Amino acid sequence: KKGDGVLMNKEESVKYFKLAIENGNSDAMYNYALMLSKGEGVSVNKEESIKYFKMAIDRGHSDAMFSYAIRLCKGDGISVNKEESIKYFKMAIDDGNVNAIYTYASMLDTGDGFPVNKEEAAKYYKMAADLGDAESMFNYALMNFKGEGIPVNKDEAIKYYKMSIDIGYEKSIYNYGLILFHGDGIQSNKEEAMKYFKMAADKGDPNSTYTIAYMLRKGDGVPVNLEESIKYYKLAIERGSGEAMLNYGRMLFNKECESDDKDEWIKYIKMAIEKGNMHAMFFYATKLETGDGVPMNINEAMNYYLMAAEKGHMRAMLSLMNLTK
Repeated sequence: KKGDGVLMNKEESVKYFKLAIENGNSDAMYNYALMLSKGEGVSVNKEESIKYFKMAIDRGHSDAMFSYAIRLCKGDGISVNKEESIKYFKMAIDDGNVNAIYTYASMLDTGDGFPVNKEEAAKYYKMAADLGDAESMFNYALMNFKGEGIPVNKDEAIKYYKMSIDIGYEKSIYNYGLILFHGDGIQSNKEEAMKYFKMAADKGDPNSTYTIAYMLRKGDGVPVNLEESIKYYKLAIERGSGEAMLNYGRMLFNKECESDDKDEWIKYIKMAIEKGNMHAMFFYATKLETGDGVPMNINEAMNYYLMAAEKGHMRAMLSLMNLTK
């Protein structure tokens, strides 16, 4: 490994950090605290790391405030103290620390460390979003779109999706594509939606890749192009899309595309099942129940119906009830 123009030597860097600490350098205090916390260049000593975080905090170091707040919340090297944690989060937030603002918002949003408070989460996501944090823009847009913690405001959602799109945040690109596709809060424009799906797919987004494949297969907003559709299905499968696995498996089963292996569809349906796709579980169960494409196996069919039913698939529940009468 290399440092900044020199070979990295963490043990040697400790010596220089200590010299800088003696001269009152808050960055050195903070970085040395991190090294003690992680055991980089020195033995792990979380209690000692807390001492140096506090020294940096006393000199106004906002990253140290943020790191100390996290440790107070999680009980990492120090006893859990949620009230103190909030105090230090807010100190870092008041200093404009974007990581602290986003993390505090996320913890309030998910209930990770603090009780869920969607209203407060939205407030802090907006604060971090307005300071340029792309994930906060996405989360704030989502909360506006769904009306979580704030009233539904689709214009505001679209504004923040577009802000994060401008800095290349792929989840926003996909979500904005869906808004255009469905015309939800904006005039439907499927050709324009395809443009955004392709932008996200080019960044490796599996959901966008699958959606392009589906649109090309169905001719939904674009001309039907089965060859191109299959290309995108295979790419989405490589990227882990359970929906792509299911739909490509169905295409093979229905002979919508050619295969030298008549049982190849089973491979893709089972891949989707392994991803937890309840529709794939139900589809495979129906084939096992009727002996359509596979040997009839009622017990095995019941297992797959049960798997789908446990995930909330209503038709699987009904099929299971009929088989157990």
